[in-house]
Amino acid sequence: MSGQTRDQKAAARASAGAGDERSFDIVAETERLLSGRKRDLRLTGQMLELYRLNSWQQRSAIVRAWMVWVAGISIIMTVINALLIPQALWQGAMIAALVVPGLNIVVHWLWRKPGSGAVEGLSIVFWMCGLLVAFASIGVVAGEYHGERYATGALFVCTIGLLVLGIDMPFTKAAAVLVTLLYFSFHLLNPVLPVAAGIALGLFYGVGIFAVVVARRTLTIISQHSFLMTLRDANRREELAEANIRLAVLATTDSLTGIANRRSAGNQIAELWTDEAARSAGIAFVMADIDHFKRLNDTRGHAAGDACIREVAHTIVDVIRPECDFASRHGGEEFLVVLTRVSEEEALEIAERVRQTIEQLGIANPQADGGIVTLSIGVAFAYKDAGPELVTKWADDALYEAKRLGRNRICVSARGEPDRRRAPEVARSSAETGYPALRPVAQAS
Repeated sequence: MSGQTRDQKAAARASAGAGDERSFDIVAETERLLSGRKRDLRLTGQMLELYRLNSWQQRSAIVRAWMVWVAGISIIMTVINALLIPQALWQGAMIAALVVPGLNIVVHWLWRKPGSGAVEGLSIVFWMCGLLVAFASIGVVAGEYHGERYATGALFVCTIGLLVLGIDMPFTKAAAVLVTLLYFSFHLLNPVLPVAAGIALGLFYGVGIFAVVVARRTLTIISQHSFLMTLRDANRREELAEANIRLAVLATTDSLTGIANRRSAGNQIAELWTDEAARSAGIAFVMADIDHFKRLNDTRGHAAGDACIREVAHTIVDVIRPECDFASRHGGEEFLVVLTRVSEEEALEIAERVRQTIEQLGIANPQADGGIVTLSIGVAFAYKDAGPELVTKWADDALYEAKRLGRNRICVSARGEPDRRRAPEVARSSAETGYPALRPVAQAS
């Protein structure tokens, strides 16, 4: 029911917005209705419309099937009438036989699609009255015992209809009153039936119809309560799903910067490592760290430090390629960028673009070299069968080499390179790589 419930809730909110300026809070209204006694349950307004929309298919199927069956019974009764009543009364019987199926066809057509509660209720009320009048008229004209037989048969059909046809309770009560009055009136008009006997029969069947109305009310309460329970369960499932989404976001997103956290990066890297095509296309890890961040915190305060981390994170995300790369906060003032489908030259160009862009932001750091925030960056490549943990360590070692050489620069790890005979401890600085800068690079002091 979840998809249907969402549509119904959206329709209810739209209806509420059109009716008044206050939004219709389905969750609050559901809880309010369920908090009271079950026997006092009453749906009104938009919640009633929502219930009617929810139960429409079932109610429509019952009503339309009932109309078909009653029309069939009417035709059968026409044949029986031809055998039982005098030929002089056949004309009246045939008229009744045409009226009843005609009424059934009209009601069957009205219930082909959802309508207002008034249309549904009035169609059943008029159908019951028309049915009773049509058959009881035959009995009155036929006289003798025919009057009671036809009137009682029509009343029986109407009584079952009161119980099984799901219209709003005000229309159910109106139909019960009208049917009882009509039945009582036809008995009084029967010349062969004593008045006292007609009154007794009317009272007897009236009590029965009252009991049917009470049963219909009980069925309505049970149905509406079940609807509210289903609606509350759907609300709670949606709330749980939303809570799970929020928890997933909290679990994979850094709360300060809004970018991926270390756990999320680990999951993405693990998934990336299972993709042989991605690995063969080239993967590079770029580890970046804000230079002299502790001095920034000490001189400008933690609020300024947090603002700096946020701005650096968002700038890194803006610089890298969104369709290929992803950035995460690795911890503290350190960031990890994973580049995919990238050559060594392209990776170094992206790393240099990140470094230059952060430097050109000009974020004040009075105690740092040059008085502004800069980045030191280490780059490592996923050669051969190196796992992600090893490549991360290579990038981290290259980052610390960049720090050692004076900060505000890029060092590339030489570890794992197949065509270079360098010692494992050696890392190449940006001055050694000779890759082209995208724009003039400020000299690190």
